Amino acid sequence: MKNKSEDLTSFKDSNSFLLAGIAHHLALYRNRLYEPHGITGKQAAILTFLCFNKGKEITQHDIEEEFNLRPSTINSALNYLEAGGFILRTTSKTDARAKIVTETQKAHNLFEVILNERKMEEKLIIQGFSSAEQVQLHDFLHRVINNIIEARDGNS
Repeated sequence: MKNKSEDLTSFKDSNSFLLAGIAHHLALYRNRLYEPHGITGKQAAILTFLCFNKGKEITQHDIEEEFNLRPSTINSALNYLEAGGFILRTTSKTDARAKIVTETQKAHNLFEVILNERKMEEKLIIQGFSSAEQVQLHDFLHRVINNIIEARDGNS
């Protein structure tokens, strides 16, 4: 029979614990990376989404759905981005309940920096992996995500 110490070691070496650790450390890394720009990693992701969708009418609800986050979480991030001059929020002309979120020039100026930093991040993640291992890792991660989404949605 295993003792608690063995169970803890086994738990810490589980795939789910390792993936949670990766997500946590990646979030910390991104926050540190974007701190000089006055934003967090999640806020950088929101700005990236807005900049990639430039010219489209993006609502706060669209952002909530894209990032699968609660309205209060997105509202908090948008408040900070708006106060920092990265976005503007206006009322939709077709639906008074909807808030349209538009990136500012300040956001576009930072967009290229974000893209370059994401490329550096990607290089860091795959450092030491062969080309074949990189392809495998990418495939494995997609399968893990799909497994979790299916289980979350009750399709497994």
